[in-house]
Amino acid sequence: EELQLAGHDVTLVNGPVRYDGERLPTRRIALAAGADTRAILADLGLSTAKIDDLVARCIVAAPPDAVARFSADDSVKSTRE
Repeated sequence: EELQLAGHDVTLVNGPVRYDGERLPTRRIALAAGADTRAILADLGLSTAKIDDLVARCIVAAPPDAVARFSADDSVKSTRE
């Protein structure tokens, strides 16, 4: 399946499950590994500086800010339509 995610073309492998011969629509894209790290640590009360320090010392993993901004709520548009 061909999708557009944040202005980028993405190709997904279709799952084998079909209902009445039809596949389920794509509802959301999986997040990048560590995408929620900064938000979770902030929710736990850590400052941005402390989180940046933990990331810099490879104690926790977090993708670059541009990738981290993608979330399950990001717009997913099928190019099949």
